[in-house]
Amino acid sequence: MLAMLLLLVSAGCSDDSKSDSDNGQKGGETVQVADDFESRADWLATAYKKTKPMIASVWNATVNPDDFVMLFVSEDMKTIYLIDDNGKQKVPKADWPEAFLNDPDELVRGSFLIVKYKGRNSCMILDSRNASMQKMQSFGLAFNPSEYACDLLELFYHESFHAYVQDGKNKWVVPPIGSGDELSREQVFPIIHEPRIYRKLMVQSLINALNNKDSKTENYSRAKYWLNKFNTDFPKEVARVKETDIHEGTAEYFGRTIVKSVYSDYPLMQPFEGPNLAATLSTESYLLSIAINLAVSDGRKDEVISCFEKGERSPIDVLLKDVAVPTGYDEKADKADWDRIMVVINKMYGPDSPILKPLYDILAAHRSGSNTYLVTKSRESGMVQGMGSYMLTDEDVAGYSCEVAATVLLVNVALEGCTIMWYASSDANLVPVDAKSMQITNEMQIDSHPSELIPGATITSEATLTSFTPSETVEVRNLPINVEIGSDKFGNKLIFLKNDK
Repeated sequence: MLAMLLLLVSAGCSDDSKSDSDNGQKGGETVQVADDFESRADWLATAYKKTKPMIASVWNATVNPDDFVMLFVSEDMKTIYLIDDNGKQKVPKADWPEAFLNDPDELVRGSFLIVKYKGRNSCMILDSRNASMQKMQSFGLAFNPSEYACDLLELFYHESFHAYVQDGKNKWVVPPIGSGDELSREQVFPIIHEPRIYRKLMVQSLINALNNKDSKTENYSRAKYWLNKFNTDFPKEVARVKETDIHEGTAEYFGRTIVKSVYSDYPLMQPFEGPNLAATLSTESYLLSIAINLAVSDGRKDEVISCFEKGERSPIDVLLKDVAVPTGYDEKADKADWDRIMVVINKMYGPDSPILKPLYDILAAHRSGSNTYLVTKSRESGMVQGMGSYMLTDEDVAGYSCEVAATVLLVNVALEGCTIMWYASSDANLVPVDAKSMQITNEMQIDSHPSELIPGATITSEATLTSFTPSETVEVRNLPINVEIGSDKFGNKLIFLKNDK
């Protein structure tokens, strides 16, 4: 979840989605926070007390305010503060949550961790300031310490909402989604323009409706036109994204609206520019929080809460369910917005994109064969996407997926900055390594047999991996590692980590 939030970083409050609505207090407080951990901790303690009472007014069903307890962790993970109704208190190491002590890397992978602290439902939030700044710089955006502090508070409410409202005692109904190659959050690669543009035109129409109530009817109709076109032209994607639209749209609405209700300079939705203007399928759902704001401002709060809890409709469907589609709509009226979105999509996700260049490179290398990959079960190993996940449709690599600029934490190996390929049906990572630096001992021939991880791969020998230098390795732990050696249909060498659980 946070991986997507980090992609959708805020870039300041000057965009057209900042406008106050009925959910934001006009004349509310502004935010000024110094750029250091202690200042952020002090501000979060104060902001927590001011924003927590807003929970009931923002979402007044199946929410227990006692579930919202924050543990704020320094970036070096040496200091933890408890932030609750009593303010800020340093947590002695003897009291650190067991789930965090057992696997501190889990907090690093997502920047949040749902835990129990002295029997209380709690959410750990990592002060990942440097990672956030680097992420923003990669998009050519400026880092704003005050807005970053607000983002930490929003993240706390967002992730707590997931854990203790959507998945809590009164667990929401999950709408049916696809399976296999229809996973709900994977973006088809290469990027298909039309569904992305349809969805962005919907969002732009909602922004216009929020900022100009006099043209709300017209903008609702415009959004409904593109919604219907999306539903008609891409029904499989509609099914895949419904759950994400509901769960991420509502959590984003909850977190942002609570922060906005006190701090008026915080935007109701993430700025609709840069990465958000080209957001992939997996990240568009966050933008639909604006549809909930509009429905609430239209006096339909109880209705929208009921719909989401039952898994009936996505935010955009709830808002526009009774809106008529304009007759004879002229798509040329949206050409300027269409072209603007297209330019950003091509810049960020085309063949020359600095973001996706690693993906293009690894696909070209994989098809060429004679490369070496570590193979490990991905989810059990805790691989977390950094810049998005992509489902590959080229017939040469059908059934594979990629994660770009991922942070990978295997049982025995820690890697950063790699583009990772995996076989979707078996959930196995293929991590590129430098074969020249790899030393394999105790090699012996065994009977060839198909690999259980990668269909079509053949095991040729067993060995112990004693040392290697994977691409951009930052740490290698607990060597030696027992492995099996295999190959795939492209002639690539596969090193299966046998003891990776």
